[in-house]
Amino acid sequence: MKVVLEQLGHSSLAITADTYTSVLPAVAQAAAEAVAGIVPRTRPAVAALGTEGPPSALTAAAEEPSAAALAC
Repeated sequence: MKVVLEQLGHSSLAITADTYTSVLPAVAQAAAEAVAGIVPRTRPAVAALGTEGPPSALTAAAEEPSAAALAC
């Protein structure tokens, strides 16, 4: 808001906020839709493995040594 205030030469933030706050929800909605259009809807690594759960669980399991490896 401060950038808009400075660019338009408003004397106070209240004037800028009162004038442009109603525009912000529409801008936020458009931005959210644009991002949603580029974010993948599936997680290929998890889907390809045929497992469920967060990727961090898969990574942690792969990094932990097995009991057999520790016994050697």
